[in-house]
Amino acid sequence: MLLVVRGLKEAPIDLFMDVFSLRNGDQWPDELSRHIDQCDVFYLFWSRNAARSKWVDHEWHYALEHKGINIIRPMPLVDPRRVKPPPELGDTLHFDDWIRRYENDARVVGLIRRVQAWMHRG
Repeated sequence: MLLVVRGLKEAPIDLFMDVFSLRNGDQWPDELSRHIDQCDVFYLFWSRNAARSKWVDHEWHYALEHKGINIIRPMPLVDPRRVKPPPELGDTLHFDDWIRRYENDARVVGLIRRVQAWMHRG
C-alpha cells in the first residue's frame, strides 16, 4: 500500500491519507469527513484489516452517502475471493485487480513446479 501511496503523492494531485496528513491534536473524525467532502476520488484500500476496521467502515459509508458510489475506487490489497468486499460496494464495483490475480497465479505456478520437481526426484 505504501508504494501505491508514494506513487500517488508523486502525481500532480492533492492526496489526503489520515496517517500521513493528520497532525497530533487534530479532531480526526471531523477532518476525515471534511476531506471526504472535498475529494474527487476516494481510494478504498481493501484488506482483511480494513474489512474489520470500524473506521474504514465509517469512511467508505460516509463517502457513499455523501458523495455517491462513483467516487469510490477499490484498491484491493488481497484477493477479493479471500476478503469479500462489502455487498453495498462489491455488488456494483469491480474489486479485482490484475496485479493481485497475477501474484496469486504466480504462487500457484510456483507451487505446481515445486510439487513436480519433488515427484520427479523420487
